Amino acid sequence: MKINLNLISNFNIELLKRNIDAKNINFINEVKSSQYDQLYQSIFNFEENIDTINFIFSFPEAHIKSFRDALDFKEIKKSDLLKEIDEYAELIKNLSTKSKFVILPTWQKLPFYKSHGIMDWKSELGITRLITEMNLRLAENFSKISNIFLIDSSAWQLNSSENHNSKLWYLTKVPFQNNTFNSIANSLIKTIENLVFQSKKLIVIDLDNTIWGGLIGELSFEGINIGGHNFIGEAFKDFQKSLLALHNRGILLAVASKNEEHIALKAFEHNSEMILKKEHFTSIKINWDDKAKNIINISKEINIGLDSIVFIDDNPIEREQIKILLPDVLVPNWPKDPVDYAAKINSMRCFDKLSFTKDDKKRNKSYLDNQLRESLKVKHISKNDWLKELNTIAEVNLLNDINSRRVSQLFNKTNQFNLTTRRLTENQIKDFYSKKNNYLITIDVSDKFGELGLVGIIGLSLGEDNNIYINDLILSCRSMGRGIEETILYLISKKSQDLLAKKIIFKYKKTDKNQPIFYFLKKSKLRTIDNFLFTSNKFNIFTKPPSVKIIYK
Repeated sequence: MKINLNLISNFNIELLKRNIDAKNINFINEVKSSQYDQLYQSIFNFEENIDTINFIFSFPEAHIKSFRDALDFKEIKKSDLLKEIDEYAELIKNLSTKSKFVILPTWQKLPFYKSHGIMDWKSELGITRLITEMNLRLAENFSKISNIFLIDSSAWQLNSSENHNSKLWYLTKVPFQNNTFNSIANSLIKTIENLVFQSKKLIVIDLDNTIWGGLIGELSFEGINIGGHNFIGEAFKDFQKSLLALHNRGILLAVASKNEEHIALKAFEHNSEMILKKEHFTSIKINWDDKAKNIINISKEINIGLDSIVFIDDNPIEREQIKILLPDVLVPNWPKDPVDYAAKINSMRCFDKLSFTKDDKKRNKSYLDNQLRESLKVKHISKNDWLKELNTIAEVNLLNDINSRRVSQLFNKTNQFNLTTRRLTENQIKDFYSKKNNYLITIDVSDKFGELGLVGIIGLSLGEDNNIYINDLILSCRSMGRGIEETILYLISKKSQDLLAKKIIFKYKKTDKNQPIFYFLKKSKLRTIDNFLFTSNKFNIFTKPPSVKIIYK
């Protein structure tokens, strides 16, 4: 997927454009930059393009009058300042409806700003305090807009006089040194990468000298270095805390370690200093097999793509092998010193998500529940018996303000069971399905083992020809193969009957990963035309699976 990048500023931002262009980023198609002091004009004149990301980098004193007056120590009303911030935010909101994403760095107290010195935080009109409140006001304005992101600019150290060049400013209106713009370019590219591509879902981690110090096979669970009163043990413990925090955010954890399983597991069971416990891991492979083989087996077991996996190991030889054998797996260069482990994992942006929902938090439990489902499957001879035993419930609802964020996640993350794989923002989804004769149906699934959450989406339109067109058909891979696919066809046929439609039409758009939905449609009772159109004018042939109970909300 390629995007365009539009840089908007009220200073000369050409150096940032040059730094980004020089990096030849393969997912950036074109970079444009605004002219000097053309902030509002550039925002107003932007023509709608949903493949463009707008990056707005401004000095607030150039367009927020009350703040400029505050810098000159004139008396201002804070209410007037906040009103100006709100008006500026409305412009950004309008821009967001015409572009894929809008990114704004937080404002900083710059070296050339006059301030109240030691009173800067005490005074209600202290410059540092005002900038903080201005940033908070922007954050409040954008909190419910899914495609506007306010990012922390503190790492760029714009408040350092070393990053400024007064002569460059007066000559060219370029405020920062080239190396500063290079840092900003790297940060912006990483942010865009996280927005455009899927975040990582699973960390596969080694044990010895990775989450504890020493070799457990030689030292026993009591002898490994974790916690205690030494700095290395504390560092390993803090690293485990960081991994647990990611787990709590919905990132899955798994183990791939060359060890004796019964010995290694004792650390989780009996060492009181351990932060991570056995139940925090979705899959544990402790054996003497090749780690690439174990990672592949974990991937299949959890039903997750290799490109969603991060592999962490202190051994550079093991890391290099995975890089070569499994190039889709992300293998970060790992620090040699354990004191740097926690900082390294906390700095990795590949786990960032566009949003966080209750379904994310339940993801770890969902995968563990799925293992119970699979173990139940083994006990039954037939698949039908297994499905009946699950007591699956499909809760059917419509798109609303409560579930729209999760719906947006499915649109932008699901690849395998996805009819067209079109990517839409939360606002674009709401806008499209609020139009007359457009309907979006959601499906939450639960069973005797727990809740899978909102896993299915049916988006359809009633055309002027009185046919039903399926715009979006999405099902999370963790719900496949348990009757939900057939339930979806039943729900589509039922809705078509309710709307007195003549025919159902699915238009399949092939991608590298969505073969599962093609195979499902191919073997269904739909008529196939040229392997991309699937139709039916008979609705009663699609029946509800007996193993699934449907509840309409």
